[in-house]
Amino acid sequence: MTLEAQEARRIYKREYRHKNREKINQKQREWRAANPERVKNYQVRYWEKKAKGDVRIDGQGD
Repeated sequence: MTLEAQEARRIYKREYRHKNREKINQKQREWRAANPERVKNYQVRYWEKKAKGDVRIDGQGD
């Protein structure tokens, strides 16, 4: 993807998230309520990686 296309995509996604924030948040809350075990597993993996120093403080790590 060209740099111009990447920038256009970033702008579109940023605007979409801004305009649809409540809908996105509601869907996320519904998914988390329907999948508590997956959320718990994700949190365990995240904190184990953070304890090892694999997750950067600024949130850019995985």
